[in-house]
Amino acid sequence: MPKTIKRGDRGADVERWQTILASQGFDPNGIDGIFGNGTVRATREFQRRHGLSADGVVGRKTWGAADTATGEPHTLKRGSRGESVVKWQRLLDSNGFDPNGVDGVFGAGTERATKDFQRANGLTASGVVDSKTWSKGFGADVVAAPPQPKPKAKKGSGPLRTRVDVSKIELEPAVKASGSGGVITAWNRYGGLLTALSDELGIDPDAAAAVLAIESGGTGMTEHGPVIRFENHQFWDHWGKRHPETFKAHFQYSGSKRWQGHKWRDRGDWATCHRSGQKGEWQVFGYARKLDEDAAIQSCSIGLAQIMGFHYRRMGFESPRQMLDAYARSEADQILGFFDFVATSSGDRLLTAIREKDWYTFAKGYNGAGKYKDYGDKMKAAYNQLRAAK
Repeated sequence: MPKTIKRGDRGADVERWQTILASQGFDPNGIDGIFGNGTVRATREFQRRHGLSADGVVGRKTWGAADTATGEPHTLKRGSRGESVVKWQRLLDSNGFDPNGVDGVFGAGTERATKDFQRANGLTASGVVDSKTWSKGFGADVVAAPPQPKPKAKKGSGPLRTRVDVSKIELEPAVKASGSGGVITAWNRYGGLLTALSDELGIDPDAAAAVLAIESGGTGMTEHGPVIRFENHQFWDHWGKRHPETFKAHFQYSGSKRWQGHKWRDRGDWATCHRSGQKGEWQVFGYARKLDEDAAIQSCSIGLAQIMGFHYRRMGFESPRQMLDAYARSEADQILGFFDFVATSSGDRLLTAIREKDWYTFAKGYNGAGKYKDYGDKMKAAYNQLRAAK
């Protein structure tokens, strides 16, 4: 058995002990053969874990506990949970390898980051944290993740539909992602287009897919036309206030919360809006359209990302009808519209947020301050899910 070692000692026995600590998930602050403060702290953590007196001195009992512990290396892999996973995730994160959160759950994001770490440090990229991986992680010569270059924005101007010819682009990607979920579906359906748009905008296609998946309804077309939602209070703003008697005879909404209490009727009883799916939305929209087509379209949210019709000029259209007709052609046109909307929101701030994968800034700018952290977390998770599935 090796000799007793303590603070201030140096040499092969200290290096061996530091390697054991690292392999068990206790950070000695480098494997350098010097028994310093970091090794003392890690030793005490090890001793407490094994029911020993936490004196920071490695004597007979501590070496014996190490022999028992290293008989079954503290290996982590997909599905592992607990404090050791937290330590490993923190180590990954501190070295620039994003584990998709420090939560004590060894999921797809942690496995991907582990493989990236292993490749960068000359280890077999198994995604399994064995003793060699632990030792390298806590070693003095650990290689951090290389800085990721930020994609550069193109200098194109004008709406995307004038810069990207969707008729010449395959909607689906050349390589599909495995698995299931909203972002996987979005990529496998629209990945080819998202790649072309991302090249034009200077953003990561996986980030584009993550944002689209979280901010869209999953489908943009129905048997009636593009997905819409007719908003009574918007129709009041765009038409009803000039024709109050006719409006009040056929449309209602709550006075205190204008987006609630929506009802409509032709000649019969009042019907509650938004309860009959797209058939109901198109019925009330069709009635309003007869009264004033432009105002009715401006009062609808349209397409995958449900962009309000009153944004038609901002989207580069000459009229509300031109916007509706474009989004009625295909989901590809709706996706172009979504990224046009993003690119023209808050200057270049939202597009820059996607480019830098600053999910919270994007969510706050697009969804508002109320639940931006929830949306930001969902985008980050979707991004990492897609990366792991490709």
